[in-house]
Amino acid sequence: MLAAKAEIMTQDVVIDQVTIYLIGGQTSSLAAAWTVERALRHPHAWARVAAEAAQDGDPAPYTDAVINEALRLFHPWFLRQPCDIGGYRVPAGTWVVLSFWDLHRRPDLYPDPETFRPERFLEGSPARGTWMPFGTGPHACAAAQLAHAQVRELMHALARRGDLEPASPRDERLGHRSGSEIYPAQGCRVILRTRR
Repeated sequence: MLAAKAEIMTQDVVIDQVTIYLIGGQTSSLAAAWTVERALRHPHAWARVAAEAAQDGDPAPYTDAVINEALRLFHPWFLRQPCDIGGYRVPAGTWVVLSFWDLHRRPDLYPDPETFRPERFLEGSPARGTWMPFGTGPHACAAAQLAHAQVRELMHALARRGDLEPASPRDERLGHRSGSEIYPAQGCRVILRTRR
């Protein structure tokens, strides 16, 4: 998108712009869905998010910690550009799936790794190279901060709207599409009880 210098939007430029927008929107939506799903299944976490939302100000450290923890467990990330991996040149158009799932669940980096515990992100920043839901280096998502801000605003808007709870007592199962994204298989359904 940044490289588009055409004064007239050709069909190729429009297609590139729409493709980038759709890809970015999908990953933000997945991040939001997993963040809401995890927070609602941990009432203490949702209560703290709601308390920050009621203050209606920045910063929102606990909400940010909830988002980071959800992204640690369910990260919508995939490689978009060619690169060198382990001495091999991976050409454009090749799907490469890196195991951030395993990285983000290493017990030596994240004690009790399967437990949703946002507080771990309030205890200090993860060591470099141990938390990468948006990729890293030159291949990192350029809109990572925007995506994070979008999810924070969604969480606070929901919390201000009313009381939410999961529609099902069971955790969401993982859904899979082509590519490397995972999504909530039941669609992250919630019940909203509006306040009067």
